[in-house]
Amino acid sequence: ISFVDVEGLEGAELEQVTMDGDEPTSDPIDCTVESSKAVGDIYSPVSGTVTELNTKLMDEPEKINEDAFTAWLYKIEPSNWDADKGNLIDESAYNAFIG
Repeated sequence: ISFVDVEGLEGAELEQVTMDGDEPTSDPIDCTVESSKAVGDIYSPVSGTVTELNTKLMDEPEKINEDAFTAWLYKIEPSNWDADKGNLIDESAYNAFIG
């Protein structure tokens, strides 16, 4: 989730997150962020095994509003890195994408 997304979701609350050891994919949803304005789905850009959940974020979902860059959802051990890394973009490419 990006800072731009978080700014648009005032009062965001995390609804669900893939549990430790599950294998995230782009479908089904790995996580849902809910706010007073909208519900947004979050998809993993890479496939693999979840190695750690940010349980502090589950207990304090408002932290995602404070700093979307440090409020990570989970850590993942990629299973198909060579194919999936093309799905990732850096901050400058993202800024160009959103205009």
